[in-house]
Amino acid sequence: MKLKNYILDRISLLLVMIFSFAFFLIFLLLAGINKDIVIFLAMVYPAVFVVYFLSHFLYTKKKCKNLEQTMDLLDKKYLISEVVKKRGNYQQQFYMELVRRACKSMMDELNEQEQQNLEYKEYIDSWIHEVKTPITAIQLMCDNERNTLTDRIKLETKKVEMDIERMLYYSKSSETWKDYVITRHSLRDIVESSIMNVYQIFIYNGVKIDVNVEEELVYTDAKWSSFIITQILLNCVQYKGEETLSIRIYAKKEKESTSLIIEDNGLGIKPEEIDHIFEKGYVGTNGRKNERSSGMGMYICSKLCKKLDIGLHAVSEYGKYTKMILVFGEGSFYKF
Repeated sequence: MKLKNYILDRISLLLVMIFSFAFFLIFLLLAGINKDIVIFLAMVYPAVFVVYFLSHFLYTKKKCKNLEQTMDLLDKKYLISEVVKKRGNYQQQFYMELVRRACKSMMDELNEQEQQNLEYKEYIDSWIHEVKTPITAIQLMCDNERNTLTDRIKLETKKVEMDIERMLYYSKSSETWKDYVITRHSLRDIVESSIMNVYQIFIYNGVKIDVNVEEELVYTDAKWSSFIITQILLNCVQYKGEETLSIRIYAKKEKESTSLIIEDNGLGIKPEEIDHIFEKGYVGTNGRKNERSSGMGMYICSKLCKKLDIGLHAVSEYGKYTKMILVFGEGSFYKF
């Protein structure tokens, strides 16, 4: 709180007091009171008033600062009315009670909405697991009756399966701590597992892939990391150019990290769009040309990488190439 704001809040009271005091002094002079007494009152009263005014300003400023500090320390700001002591005059207590009622109403609505979201999430998780059964059955039937049509059907069911898998991971992304275990894994094994997830799609699209990943060891959750890499590989296919898609996967060992680079010769990303590709729902120029683009794949990857403490960024030249770079930390926290 600034002194200027404090004065403006009380400007009407100050004006009343000044005019009242001036009228009182004039009345004393007209009543024949000794001028020395009037002058004495004219000097003492303003001094007392200024001292009281400044002391009350400093008290109010300190009170506001303490309230602000209390607010900053709260994780849930809307609980401020519950932790602040109910002091002050009737009007201040009345306002605080209104704030408390408003916060309680908001908390009740939040709890109700959270319960609804939880029920919806449970339904989605249940549906995802149930729908996998007929998908698996369709793929098995296609394996038993191999021909061009069944191969195409199997490919399309694989795409549906990948979309469902993405939905499942997105559903779990806010609670990754319940489902991931950070241990030491071979980066090559994770990459090979990711490639196996999309090999049918790669074969159909004639993708050429070159993997140059040695036995680098990283601290991560293999399942979640494999999902991230799989999504990046699917993006390579989704945004391939007219040339045969070529993907190069290689690793670089740094002093305190290991980088996994996934490079393709696809459409690339425009410079003005590269900072937005990890935003929720962002599809960009290439995405608008592709009806399957949802803008969710890279957003989910980015979200999971933050949870797993994996660095993720892109380097690209539009029309030439795109590099997606995953940076795995040394993982010293998990070493015993």
